[in-house]
Amino acid sequence: MLALSLSMTAFAAKTTFSGKYKDTPVRTILSDMKKETGTYVKTDKKQVDTKRRVTVTFRNAEPEEVLSQLFDCEYLITPAKKGNRFTVSRRVLASDETLLSSTVLDTVAGVTELVSQREWEQDSLHLTLLTRRQAQYINYVDSFRLTRERIERKPRTGKQEPEKPARQGSCLQAYLGGGYSSWGYKVQDGKNVGDFTGQISLRYAWFFTPEWGLGIGVDAEMMNSKALLNTTRRWDNQADSEGETYDHIATTRSWREQQRMWLLSVPVTAQYQHMFNDRVGIFAAVGAFVGMPLGAAYNLRSGAVEHSGEYSRWHLDLEGIPTHDFYTEVIGTDFTTDKHAQPLRKVAAGVKADVGALIPLRENLDLFVGAYVSAVCNDLSAGGEKQELGWQQPAGDGYRRHSFMEPYSGILQTDYTGSVHPWSVGVKVGVHFYPETKKKDAPVIYDCLVLTDTAYAQRNHIDTVYITLEDTITSLIHTLSTSVIWFDVNDYKHPKLEPADILDKVAEIMVANPSQRVHINGHASTEGNSAANQRLSDRRAQTIADLLVQRGVSREQLIVGGFSSSVEYTGENIGNRTKAELDRRVEIIPDNQK
Repeated sequence: MLALSLSMTAFAAKTTFSGKYKDTPVRTILSDMKKETGTYVKTDKKQVDTKRRVTVTFRNAEPEEVLSQLFDCEYLITPAKKGNRFTVSRRVLASDETLLSSTVLDTVAGVTELVSQREWEQDSLHLTLLTRRQAQYINYVDSFRLTRERIERKPRTGKQEPEKPARQGSCLQAYLGGGYSSWGYKVQDGKNVGDFTGQISLRYAWFFTPEWGLGIGVDAEMMNSKALLNTTRRWDNQADSEGETYDHIATTRSWREQQRMWLLSVPVTAQYQHMFNDRVGIFAAVGAFVGMPLGAAYNLRSGAVEHSGEYSRWHLDLEGIPTHDFYTEVIGTDFTTDKHAQPLRKVAAGVKADVGALIPLRENLDLFVGAYVSAVCNDLSAGGEKQELGWQQPAGDGYRRHSFMEPYSGILQTDYTGSVHPWSVGVKVGVHFYPETKKKDAPVIYDCLVLTDTAYAQRNHIDTVYITLEDTITSLIHTLSTSVIWFDVNDYKHPKLEPADILDKVAEIMVANPSQRVHINGHASTEGNSAANQRLSDRRAQTIADLLVQRGVSREQLIVGGFSSSVEYTGENIGNRTKAELDRRVEIIPDNQK
C-alpha cells in the first residue's frame, strides 16, 4: 500500500555524530561521519556536488539528521533496507502527467479549490487517490506546490503585541548633570567668574516617528557665580571727627562675593534621535524654557577695604587712625560672611540644548551620555535705580561709620555691575525609558505553513489510498508549521514569543503526535566572540526546550542544538528589525525540514 508521509523516513541509527565545521567540503564531513558511525553514503558525482563547502555544527546528531542539514530539498535521501547506508541523488521532478496519474492531479486541484474556500474544516469530506504502477521513487513536490500557492497562510487572531517601530511613542527621560555656570554680568574695576553648577531634569517626550519627537518637563538647576573687585572710590569734602575737611578714599583688596540661586524651569524641546546600529546612536534636543529664580542669595567670601584720608590743605595723607575712621575692614571680621537675599526678577526665559550618545541597555531602555548648554535671555537684575558702591556700617548707639556712604547690599545692587544673564554648560547622563504598550486585540495574524516534498514508493500493483481532507491539511499544519522566537542582546531567559501562544500551540501538536520530533535551533548574532555566542545559542535553545517540556512535551521529541552565529536569518523581516536582532532567535522546525 502506498505510504503517504509528511517527513522523510526516519532511520534508527545506532550511533550519533558530533562535529563543528567551518567552510568545509561536504565530502570531508561524510568521511568523518563514516569513521565515527560506520554510516556509508553513496552519491552520484554527476548530480551531487560533494565539493561544496559548508559551515555547520552537529551535536549528537543521527546520520539522517546530518544528511538533512547537508542536502536541501533538491536532493532525495534514501535509506537502505539494512545497515547504515544511504543514497543521495537529485530529485526527479514530476513536471508532467507521465509520472502522476490524472486522478492525482485532479484531486490536488480539488484540494486547492476547497482550501481556498476554507471548506477543508468539514469532517465528512474524503477523497480517493489512484496511482500508477512505477518501479521508481516519484517526487510529488510539483503537485503539492499547487496547494501551497493557495494555503500558504492560515488566518488566526488573538492577543498580540501591537506592532510599532522601536523607540516610537511615549518616552520618559531623567538626567543628572554638572558643569560650569556664570550669572553673566560685567564688573567695573573687577571681573565676574563662574562656578560649579548642577542640575536634575525630568521630561516626557512623544516621538511621532522613530527619530523625531517633542518633549516637555521640569528642570532644577543650581547656578553659581563670583565677583572679584579691586577698585578705589573717593568721597570729597568730608568732615572728620575734629571738623577738618578732607577727601575720603576707600580701596578694596581682592574683594570676593559669591552669588547662588536655583532656577526652576519648564522646557519645551524638539528632539531627534537616530540609532547607527544596535550598540550606539545619537540624541539631540533644542528648545526654549520659562522659569523662576528661587533662593537667590549672596555672601562675602574674602578680601578687605582700606579707608584713608587725603588732606589737601596740609598736603597730608592719613591712614591707620581708627579715631578718624581711617582703618582696614576685613571680611569675616568686620563684614559678616552670612548669606543675604539677592533681589532678582520673578520670571526667567531662555534657551536650552542637549546633545550626546544613546547606548541601548534593553529593548526599551537607553543610556544617554552627553553635554548641555542653557542661557537666560532676559535681564534678571532687580531693576530700578542702582545705588553707589559703599561700605557704611553701624557702630553702636545709633552712630554709623562712614555715614556719607551707602550701605553694602551686594555688588549687583550697585552701579558697578550691568545686566544679569545667567548661563551654564556641562555634561549630563540620564536614561530614556519607552513604556511597554498595553496589549490589545491585534489585526489578523498569519501562521506561515511550509509544505514538505514527499516521496512515494511505487509497488508492482495498483494501490488505492483513502485520504481524509481535513486530516491531511491538519497534519500539514501540525507537522510543518515553523515558528521563530526572538531574544534581546545577551539574553536567553526571556524569549519574545511571536505569536504569544506559539509554545502552547506547538506543545498541543507535539502531545497529540508523540512520534513527531522537532529541531529547536538556537542562534546568536555575529557580535561577540565565537565561544560566548555558542554558549548563548545553546542556552536559548535549552530555554525553549524546557518551556515545551513544562507543557507536556517529551524530551525524546526534541532535538536541541545551538549554532552560534553560523546561520543567518533568511526569513521575512517583520517589525523592521536590524540584522543583529533577526539573528538573536530560536527556530522550532519539524524534523527533516531544516
